[in-house]
Amino acid sequence: MKAALLFGKGDVRVEDVETPVPKSNEVKIKIKACGICHYDLRFYNGSKKTDKPVVLGHECSGTIEEVGLDVFELKVGDRVAVSTDIPCGHCRYCMSGRTNFCTNRKTTDGGFAEYKVIPAGQVFRFSENTSFQEACLTEPLACCLNGNLRAGIHSDSCVAVVGVGPIGLLHVQLARLFGAYKVIAIDPIAARREKALELGAHEGVDPAAADPVREIMRLTDGFGADAVIVAVENIGAVEQGIKMVGKRGVVVVFAGFHPSKGVVVDTNLLHYSEISITGSSDFPAPLFPRALTLIDSHRVQMKPIISHSFSLEQINEGFKTALTGQGLKTIITP
Repeated sequence: MKAALLFGKGDVRVEDVETPVPKSNEVKIKIKACGICHYDLRFYNGSKKTDKPVVLGHECSGTIEEVGLDVFELKVGDRVAVSTDIPCGHCRYCMSGRTNFCTNRKTTDGGFAEYKVIPAGQVFRFSENTSFQEACLTEPLACCLNGNLRAGIHSDSCVAVVGVGPIGLLHVQLARLFGAYKVIAIDPIAARREKALELGAHEGVDPAAADPVREIMRLTDGFGADAVIVAVENIGAVEQGIKMVGKRGVVVVFAGFHPSKGVVVDTNLLHYSEISITGSSDFPAPLFPRALTLIDSHRVQMKPIISHSFSLEQINEGFKTALTGQGLKTIITP
């Protein structure tokens, strides 16, 4: 089969590799779509290293081509989204439902290829009403679900989303779905602010044109946002997020930083305003099928955040497009 192998910084080659064969508890999937995410880009730009050629890609969907002997609940031809991280199920974190912190978790990439095998319990069916490109984004939506739950968003919430790229646009939609009465999108790119307004945001703020902290205070009558989700890898954005949250509000640092960086926090804000600063990493396993249901029922719209699509042979062009921040989400279709 054909697969895109990453050999090093900027070095991705489509080559012939051995086609995987499913074990008794596994299924073989014909990959139809796989999204490029920041995790993949960190390998491509060299900020993460690999000591051997690797097939990246973990946001994937496809059709089942073959089932193992002990698989009965799935059949050939089923349209499925793939949850590629496999928790052990028996460590302390798994036993308490926090599978995203599993100490023995097996991470399986391999979506930038024609085929992939994975345990049957890691795939979830979706209907013909949903495209493969939409379904392959179940994983990032599940991550965003975790972030919105960490923020505690409800009908009395005013939510500020800092950075409305593909991930931030999912946060905007989820905040509305969770009942937020006001959602404010903050981004210096006009097209992204406009897209956020199309997808449910009530206000858009350009941080390059006005102080976003002052703008949030103006738009909230001085009370600040109840929840701030920082969906961009920018320390200044995190520090501004802390200043724009209201009393007993929550700041969710959704983006990871590579290399790790620190922020300056006014401890009196923590004390007198009782604000909380938390993070959101990956997702507990039950959120994956919940996210897929939101996509399959079109309660969260995926088509508007997909801007580019490339074949497997064009994957280098796809990586370069995603790396420059052009458009929104880039999808590879093997």
